Amino acid sequence: MKVYFKALKPLVLEQIQTASSSIQIAVAWFTDQDILNLLLYKRKAGVRVILVLSNDSKNFDESYSLDFNGFKQIGGKLIVADKAFMHHKFCIIDKAILLTGSANYTYNGFYKNSESIMLTDNQEAIDDFLIQFELLTGILNEDEGVILSPLVQSLQNQIKLYNAQISWLEIAVAEVEKHIQLYEATYRVRFQTIIGEILWLQKIILERKAKLTEKPESKRQEQEAQQRWESFNSAIAEDNQMIEQGNDTTLQEKLKQLYREAVKLCHPDSPLVKEEFREKAHQVFIKLKAAYDQNNIEALQEILNELKLGIAFGNMDFTGVGMDELQAFMEQLASKVQQLANQLSTLQNDQRYVLQTGDLITLENHFAKEEMGLLEKKRVLERECL
Repeated sequence: MKVYFKALKPLVLEQIQTASSSIQIAVAWFTDQDILNLLLYKRKAGVRVILVLSNDSKNFDESYSLDFNGFKQIGGKLIVADKAFMHHKFCIIDKAILLTGSANYTYNGFYKNSESIMLTDNQEAIDDFLIQFELLTGILNEDEGVILSPLVQSLQNQIKLYNAQISWLEIAVAEVEKHIQLYEATYRVRFQTIIGEILWLQKIILERKAKLTEKPESKRQEQEAQQRWESFNSAIAEDNQMIEQGNDTTLQEKLKQLYREAVKLCHPDSPLVKEEFREKAHQVFIKLKAAYDQNNIEALQEILNELKLGIAFGNMDFTGVGMDELQAFMEQLASKVQQLANQLSTLQNDQRYVLQTGDLITLENHFAKEEMGLLEKKRVLERECL
């Protein structure tokens, strides 16, 4: 999964160009002629194309609105949903690639607003969106050529969709964080001797300083240096274990599978969790994340079993919930999705993640430079100890 904040239109065009069997798009506002032209081209090439747009003047009545008649004449399917509750913004290519985010297919969406698009080939995420696309198109009623969706059902579907997005974004964030942890563990193990010597020299220097000055601050610094040295040496065994488990692809796939199932049942922002259980869900989610980070498959399985047995937090029941409340809840989930997307993008641009998931030559060159820097730091400390 990758999050994009720039060059959004080229990204959409590039992915649509790859379509060979189907293109399914649900977007509130669509006024980009280049994308429509490409959809026309793909439809003429035999690709099945379905568009779901909001019933808004921007799409049909303004001077910049597009003419969809040619699209419909060649077999493209256009569904118009009620504009007040049409919040979807996603595209599924060949049921194998998903683009989703905050950007409408408009000039403002691509160039002026602060928007993002997530790209993934994760089949579970795609399946979640395919279900929602089928629900969105399946509940619609035709009336004189215009198809309108029931308002409440549309909101409920969007809430379910955001819930799915939150689940797989949390999983993606956790996976990237684990790669960063693996880089850190590899770094410490690789340079164990040099780092240990540096921490020892720092400890000696601060011990001398504390004896000479007898100031409380110097004593505190001495104690902290002692703790850093001891902690580093005690953590090496854990680092070696993390490296071994991190390279065990079978274990990591099983961990992701269990984590994925459990996140859907206990994420505190999920509509599966009733209000009175949100704090409990938050605590379970913390335990769940810790078990995943520590590669503790037994703890993950235990938490998931408890959730499946129904010690859970209610169910996705919208009975008696008004449209204003649904709208507010949907906006809350949308904000959480954007927050997670931003977090994921930041982590994916972290140098440690880039290096850990990149090619071995680049990583080796990086470690060679790091070794030179550590050796120089050690020489400086040795001179200070003389």
